[in-house]
Amino acid sequence: MYDPPEDKKARICGIKRKTFFIILAIAIGVIIGAGIGGGVAAAMSKKDASPQQANLDPLNTGASRSSSSSKSATPTTIGPSFKTIEVVSPTKTLYRDCPDSDNTIKEITLDDNTPTMRFRKKCRTDFDKPKGRTKGFVVNTKLLNLDDCINQCAMWNRNNREDIMNGLKDKCNVVCWRSTFESDWPAQCFGWQSVNSTNSNNEWDFSSYDSSQCDGAGWIDEWEI
Repeated sequence: MYDPPEDKKARICGIKRKTFFIILAIAIGVIIGAGIGGGVAAAMSKKDASPQQANLDPLNTGASRSSSSSKSATPTTIGPSFKTIEVVSPTKTLYRDCPDSDNTIKEITLDDNTPTMRFRKKCRTDFDKPKGRTKGFVVNTKLLNLDDCINQCAMWNRNNREDIMNGLKDKCNVVCWRSTFESDWPAQCFGWQSVNSTNSNNEWDFSSYDSSQCDGAGWIDEWEI
């Protein structure tokens, strides 16, 4: 019987059968390995791409705090933390740190070029109405807490510092934040220039009166502007 030479025996794609199946097994192993690796990589990528929890400030309507030093930068404040009381309505929640913060000092540093401003908080207190050039409010906006109201007052002074020093604009030296919904302007922050005088502690003091609607604060070292 005729026995064909070795190189003419059965081949697959021109390759010896044994060699062909070895190569096929290796190729299948590589494909499976690549599929598993791709799946793991995709899972890791999806995990890394998941959104991180935002640094939200619940007292500032959920907006992220800014670390910018621009004119609208969030002030750096120094002072103790106080118990916060939630004042709730169907549409919004106000956050009061009164009466715990009454008669305490809030220090605000806006940037390296603006001296620190110190405000004394006075719970359930309003001040004499505007006595400056315009006899109007220089801050008039809705805010959810007294601290943000004081910050707005401080930023007005910083942003208008030159005009204030030249007598062209009023300073903001007192604020009234309407801390109750039993008010004609709930959550409204008013800031204005009120009449003041120095007291025995060499601090600016203001003519004030009890109020069922306002939590207030007065700028006690305003000569530092």
